[in-house]
Amino acid sequence: MKLAILSDTHGNYPLAVKALESLDSPDYIIHLGDTSDDAEMIELALGREIIKLSGNCDMAKKYPELIITMIDGNKCLLSHGDQFMVKNGLNLIQRRAKREEADLVLYGHTHRPVVQNLNGVLYINPGEMGKNSRLQSFALLSIENGAVTAETVDIRTILPTQSHFSSLYP
Repeated sequence: MKLAILSDTHGNYPLAVKALESLDSPDYIIHLGDTSDDAEMIELALGREIIKLSGNCDMAKKYPELIITMIDGNKCLLSHGDQFMVKNGLNLIQRRAKREEADLVLYGHTHRPVVQNLNGVLYINPGEMGKNSRLQSFALLSIENGAVTAETVDIRTILPTQSHFSSLYP
């Protein structure tokens, strides 16, 4: 099973669409918020359903801010991360993960890509895709025969240079 994980696209949904189109069709696409309008546009452009969460910049809060779900036998906590104040560290989200007995935690909000194992729980932050960010990234998660692996992907490694996208924005 393969998952593509996005967060903090902040209006740059065309880049997210291009990045996702470059992948071998993942089983799931998750957008962790900021902004859920982008997630809807990506969903329309790709013609497939995306798991959507609301973040702190999503004023309408159309989607859940927290999802606890099973993915291929792994209990997953999905959150934008703002309600756990992840910019100040992972203590609060770690407590919730422990309480939920989560195997995986997917979060955003910090704009910094991270894949780390803390006390047997895999924490994944895909980073951001904002138009003016220095590092635009997303994450890939694979679950094969019970083995879980994850990586963050710098968009520059899979797509032409940023200048290629300058024509998309006036």
